[in-house]
Amino acid sequence: MFPVTSAGALDSGKYDLLLSPRLSVTTTPGHIRVVVSWNDKGRASTDGLVAGFLTAVGRAPLEYSAFNPVIGRAYFNNIGERRSGIWYHGFKSLLSRTAEYTFTVDVNNFDAGIKDYIFYVRTADGRRISDYQNAKVDIYLPDNHGDPTSEDNIIVSGVVSTEFRDGRRFSFPYRTYELSKARRSDNNEASVWHVLNFHSKSTYDQIAGLENLYDTNLNRFVTEGWLDFSYPY
Repeated sequence: MFPVTSAGALDSGKYDLLLSPRLSVTTTPGHIRVVVSWNDKGRASTDGLVAGFLTAVGRAPLEYSAFNPVIGRAYFNNIGERRSGIWYHGFKSLLSRTAEYTFTVDVNNFDAGIKDYIFYVRTADGRRISDYQNAKVDIYLPDNHGDPTSEDNIIVSGVVSTEFRDGRRFSFPYRTYELSKARRSDNNEASVWHVLNFHSKSTYDQIAGLENLYDTNLNRFVTEGWLDFSYPY
């Protein structure tokens, strides 16, 4: 996260920049990065929004408190910190009150027999989630940047620069879900945003793609307790 400020700026946090290191199709083919961000104006803490996963009916959700944060480009070597195929990279905030959570989901390593994970964002204090109109969820997929065989690499003096092999480049999100565009609930006090479902790969070591993101009839506000795996795709 990088704060961007301007003298006399009236909208603190408007231009703050969030960057995500690239996911490689060779090193992390089944990985999908999920970045939740918002600006609460009055506060930026885990008392604001909380993101999490439901991995099966009847199971406790996996939210930040269920993980030990994994920091660094080689997070995937920390298998012991992976839960149900998910890594948590921590919570961060800026003085501008911009805040973010980041997770990485490995669709090749869902729990046995599980095909879909629900991803949601809720308010920590139960107030209506529509108060957070600037919240968004960015989704990043693996690409060939950083792959020595990729035509997108830059050749320096006849050699593929190591700068492009070790994760020091950044990606644009493949998809962005904005809370302001989510489908509203009949309950004006709804406190949960069911953003999308992640679908597992049927064969190990396949490359994650848009087919792993299910959002038809989703991206909607729901009342807590009404998250559902059975929305039609």
